[in-house]
Amino acid sequence: MEVFHTQDGQVAKFIHADGSETAIKAVPSQSSFMDPETGEVRVRHTDRNKYSVFVSSSVGCYLKCPMCHLTIKDSVYRPLRGDQILENLKEALIDEMRVRPALASKYMKLCWMGMGDALNEPAMVRDISNRFIEWVFEEGFAAGLDCVDLSTVMPRVSPVWQSEFKALREELSKWPKNPLNAQVEQAELSTHDTYQARPPFRLFYSVHSAIQETRDKMAPRTTPVEEAISRLKEFGGPAAGLIFHQLFVEGLNDSLEEVRALSRFMGNHFPDNELRVLRYNHCDRSPWREWESVQAAVSQLAQSVQHLKVQISAGNEVQAACGQFLVARTRTVERLRIPVVVR
Repeated sequence: MEVFHTQDGQVAKFIHADGSETAIKAVPSQSSFMDPETGEVRVRHTDRNKYSVFVSSSVGCYLKCPMCHLTIKDSVYRPLRGDQILENLKEALIDEMRVRPALASKYMKLCWMGMGDALNEPAMVRDISNRFIEWVFEEGFAAGLDCVDLSTVMPRVSPVWQSEFKALREELSKWPKNPLNAQVEQAELSTHDTYQARPPFRLFYSVHSAIQETRDKMAPRTTPVEEAISRLKEFGGPAAGLIFHQLFVEGLNDSLEEVRALSRFMGNHFPDNELRVLRYNHCDRSPWREWESVQAAVSQLAQSVQHLKVQISAGNEVQAACGQFLVARTRTVERLRIPVVVR
């Protein structure tokens, strides 16, 4: 296993022998707000006493979204067995606890947001989440559970995932909950209302385009938008932990028409749910860049989307989202004598 840490020591990236990755982050949570004088989106950080473990459900990804660094680097796709994933998670967390034992006093968040899209294996997600969390508490590696998150572009799979995830949500409710979850600012740029509660399982659906022709380019091999809307409504609203992701990429969805379509998508179908605008993390050899007018897009969305959150910086070090866990700056990990490698 290779191990990389960011210079501040807050984020670790583990590359396992099978080629998959696990990341462990212990950074403050972020809420965003719009400056009333300048109209610019600014960030406020809140320490919720948590750390996050990011899971890879495969090596590479079979969906081949063009702007993903796995596609750009032509990563070979290979699914992983549940037991492999569990051993990888244990290997990474044991190693990190040796260096940062203070993590054991924090609440753990498990994020199915690494390599691959785990929606195609919902029973495995449920099984491994439960087994890993139980092991974490047996080892004394956490004070309680923050939550379990899963991000998906919704591949063409059976809707059985709905029942599996609903069952997982109930099963996770038995663990000690993070009391600071109720103090997080809601992702509302104007009012900054606070969360009253947070379900133990959350599903993040990556929209990227509400226009089918564009989405076919950005997220091929996925469920059509209209069908996805139906399935997501069946899963549940905000109380069920349904949140939306959006990425703006130059040359793909960089138009006012796309912004308006996204506003209609949220307003017509999910007016009470949260939309999070992610920042695109450029990588070597990538022909893609973040849309230069993303700020204007956010301002436009803020006029009609009630619950809107924005990731301010474009993925510093390995702190980015949407699978873009790139290493921009690292420090040598002395225990393994890993050289300083970028990306």
